[in-house]
Amino acid sequence: MTTYKVNQYLAEKGVTVHGNTDAYYRLSPDGVKAWYVEGIAEPTEADLAEYPDVDPVFLVMAEIDRLEAQVTQRRLREAALTDEGKAWLQNIEDQIAAERARAR
Repeated sequence: MTTYKVNQYLAEKGVTVHGNTDAYYRLSPDGVKAWYVEGIAEPTEADLAEYPDVDPVFLVMAEIDRLEAQVTQRRLREAALTDEGKAWLQNIEDQIAAERARAR
C-alpha cells in the first residue's frame, strides 16, 4: 500500500490527508496500529489496485531532470559549433516540451 494510492483513494471520497501512511493510522489503547480516517473504511489491496504506485507527474519531472542533465556546459558549447549539435540540442528541447505537455 503506497501513500500515493491511499491519497488517491481518499481523494475520491472527498478526504485529503497529507504525509506518509502513518497519517492514516493511530495506536489504539492496546498498542495496535489501527486505521484512523473517520467515516472511511480502510482500503484493501483490491480497492487500491486501480491507482498507480507513483504520481505520474513525478515520473514526468524525473524524465525532464534526466533530459536536462544531458545539456552540460560543454555540450552547449559543442552544440553551438555544428549543425549536428544544434539538432541534438533541439531534439532535447523538443523531448522536454513533450514531457511538460504530459504533466498538464
